Amino acid sequence: MKKWKMLSLVGLSGLVLAACGDNTETTETPPTDDTTTDTTTETSSVPDDTGVMDDSNSETGETLSLQDAVDIYMREYPDAQIHKVDFDEDSGKWSYEIEGVFENREYDAEIDAVSGDIIKVDEDDHDDNEHNDDEYLNFDNLITPTEAVEIAKTALADDSELEGWELDADDDHNNRAKYDIEFQGHDRDVRVDAETGEVLEID
Repeated sequence: MKKWKMLSLVGLSGLVLAACGDNTETTETPPTDDTTTDTTTETSSVPDDTGVMDDSNSETGETLSLQDAVDIYMREYPDAQIHKVDFDEDSGKWSYEIEGVFENREYDAEIDAVSGDIIKVDEDDHDDNEHNDDEYLNFDNLITPTEAVEIAKTALADDSELEGWELDADDDHNNRAKYDIEFQGHDRDVRVDAETGEVLEID
């Protein structure tokens, strides 16, 4: 009888273990998505301005604006009064040459039109009778060199390449600021009023 009870207990234990084995849960790993989203932002480069006077950006090789060149000069000579600015190309490089006066000294600075570096500086004694106060340039309300060049091209009915320009004020036109503009392949200069844009003379 004891033997029978023992066998019954063993059998019952086996059933319990089997039942426990059937309830074992298996965890399935969800499938992974191999598709990745490309979040890289594409950058587009801004093309260089084809003009040579305005919209400066030395990193892209564009030329400094007139105002930029004047600011560089004034940082070097903060008390000077500017009476002339030249812009031309020499050996493939565009540069500004700015002339100014303070007290009895004249300060000329040549500025690289792309990098803004001061290439050369000249200082000399100044004759107080050489310029009067009306001949110094006031850069407020002046048209830009680009605008002056376009006006000159229209006046010549030609689309020649720019050779250079000069901005000054002298007695020839009642001390009004003016651009004298030269083009490659032309023996004529165009003089443009730097305030109104009027063509003053073609010679």
